[in-house]
Amino acid sequence: MTPWEGIVLVRSERSRDPKGFGGILFGGYHVNELGEKLTKHRIAVNCCSRKLPSKDSVQPWEMWHIKGRAKEVFEDVRDGIKVPTIRVTASDLHMVRHRGDIIVEILMKSKRFTGVGETKARELWSRFGERLYDILDAGCTASLAEVLTPKKAAEVAEGWRAYYDGKVIAFLHKYGFPAKLARKVLDFYGKNAEVYLKDDPYRLLAFLGDWAKTDRLARREFSISEDAEVRLRAAIEEALYRALKDKSTAVRLDTLREKLNNILRVPRNDAATEMLVDNALGVGETNGSYLITPDGLYQAVGPFIMEQTVRDRLKRLLDEPDPEPSMIMSVATDADIDRLISEFEAANHPITLNPEQRQAVFTSAKNRFSIITGGAGTGKTTVLKCLYHVLMGLGYSAVQMALAGKAAKRMREATGGKESHTIAGFLSKADDIIGSHSAHTYYVIDESSMLDIPTIYRIMRRLPDSIRLLMVGDPYQLQPIGPGLVFQLLVGTPRVPQVTLTEIKRQADTTGIPSFAAEIREKRWPTVNAPGVKFIECDDNQIIPQVLGLFTRDPEKTQVICARVATVKTINEACQDAVNDTGKPIRIFGPTGDLSGLRIREGDRIIITENDWERGVMNGDIGTLTAAFDEPEDSPDDDAVVGRALVDGVDQPIYRSDVEWDEERLELGYAITCHKAQGSQFPKVIVPIMNSLNTDGEITCPILDMTWIYTAVTRAEHEVILVGHRPTAEKAVEMGGRWVTRTVGLSI
Repeated sequence: MTPWEGIVLVRSERSRDPKGFGGILFGGYHVNELGEKLTKHRIAVNCCSRKLPSKDSVQPWEMWHIKGRAKEVFEDVRDGIKVPTIRVTASDLHMVRHRGDIIVEILMKSKRFTGVGETKARELWSRFGERLYDILDAGCTASLAEVLTPKKAAEVAEGWRAYYDGKVIAFLHKYGFPAKLARKVLDFYGKNAEVYLKDDPYRLLAFLGDWAKTDRLARREFSISEDAEVRLRAAIEEALYRALKDKSTAVRLDTLREKLNNILRVPRNDAATEMLVDNALGVGETNGSYLITPDGLYQAVGPFIMEQTVRDRLKRLLDEPDPEPSMIMSVATDADIDRLISEFEAANHPITLNPEQRQAVFTSAKNRFSIITGGAGTGKTTVLKCLYHVLMGLGYSAVQMALAGKAAKRMREATGGKESHTIAGFLSKADDIIGSHSAHTYYVIDESSMLDIPTIYRIMRRLPDSIRLLMVGDPYQLQPIGPGLVFQLLVGTPRVPQVTLTEIKRQADTTGIPSFAAEIREKRWPTVNAPGVKFIECDDNQIIPQVLGLFTRDPEKTQVICARVATVKTINEACQDAVNDTGKPIRIFGPTGDLSGLRIREGDRIIITENDWERGVMNGDIGTLTAAFDEPEDSPDDDAVVGRALVDGVDQPIYRSDVEWDEERLELGYAITCHKAQGSQFPKVIVPIMNSLNTDGEITCPILDMTWIYTAVTRAEHEVILVGHRPTAEKAVEMGGRWVTRTVGLSI
């Protein structure tokens, strides 16, 4: 070995504790002070732990000065290819340039710098280091063009000039801000970030979401005292935010005091803690951090405004006459509506509406706001099809919307192509959509049980006063993911016109699934004889073998539905190994230029995880990967095609961007979550139930309750098999829906 000294640009961590005695083995390139490569040789550095400043000190894209002894070797890369490598045993090392994570994160992820990927961002930092701040502040495109194209250099300089300041980033570096947090702060505050944070460092809570870290930074770096008003005001806001995280939009005073106690606790000094809590409540009342409802509930201003807006809008729809009814609607009689229903039945023979369905159509046609509820398979879609025929005869159009892209797509298909949007899509184009319809329009929201208060608030704000609104759903299905409640509160409220459908239309009575589900709705573990329902009891360690045994009997017709994402991943991989272990994997070029095989293979069942309206595939759509190419193929839009899939009977290209590690848009689909399954039907469903009971007999899985069991069971058309811990399933049904534990300020 010979002496070696130089600067290494770290590109990868090969091993930590490589021989069991601590230390690190990392790889990179020999570069000069500007980050320019001096040789094509790879450098592999081995450093013992006592030479490292800390155990996590060496990270990719840092530049380190290395002194030690080296020898040249040839290392295997792949397929027998060997490359020359200088292997260095370090005797001394120190960092000469940090990673520049904040500026790299900004250039990589900010919408103001589209098209600057990680490699180019890192290259800029490696080339210029701290000088990059001055280059960007000065708008020096010539320097930037040493790494970027002239066009991209000009775009980056313009984006930086409008919004960023190198001195602000230096300020964030000084206080040790994580890169992602710094980017969010800069994207929001821009050049004023330093001013705003010095004025109130607790503004970081909006970005960081962590009281302990924010409080520690504020008190250490900005010298905020324990009883400072800015801290107490932030504590109130944090307490009310924690209530929102618990899905409640309001809290009782005792709950608020308990949360404040946890936030402001002074170790071993209960009296001081109580004084801080009292002072915080006083500060909050003075500066308007909270409002107190007539029922004595405490609310942050945001949730109060949202609920008040929704309440006022619903009351107007319920209490005030239609300001602009169509000419036909203004003179229509029950006989006219009945005639239109009969027209629909005649045109869609042999469909005949039962009395509940007819009443649902009447109720919705005659009221500005109404609700249709009903369990799975009770014919809600048939009611909507008939209602739209009636509305057309009364001079009204209809716009449908649902939270999930799959649900919106299903609504459109099931109602003969009627206009349908995701709620996010509707909100983003609300002016255009509303503008394309007259005042005589019904807006229909499907799967309304999943509406949280922020979502319905945003919808209500966009809808004009003249419209009519219909909510459709099943209050026993999955509850809102976000805070608050709407649909569950309205169902059963006497002043709200509504009809509940109870007669099962979808599943055959011989399966027993409808009767089984009906008992679950009553919070009773079913005792009915249901030929289509089985429960195989077993310990947790036997659940996956049992599920695999059942799945492999008829994999084409069987879907596994799980409560936890981790269980989905485990069962997906086990099912893939059982039914498609030899399938050819999708292959893409990784960050190092190597062609790598992914987990997804030709022949696998896949599920789409993101809406793509151009291709017509939606989040939750299930298909089959029909081809995995040996190498990615070029496409007109520069996104390489790596395979093809059959989704809903349509052949679809699979692009590299669909399967890249950092933002996968499709996954294995043998097992899925219940949220992904909602709105779909499968011939056979398997439901794993892990033991989720603690020592007090309470369920620890936060998503598992009666609504989850009910939704999972009713996804099955012919057979559902529950596998695992029966007491957990029984307890989940007995406890009802978790939504009843939410505290909200909304009432009608």
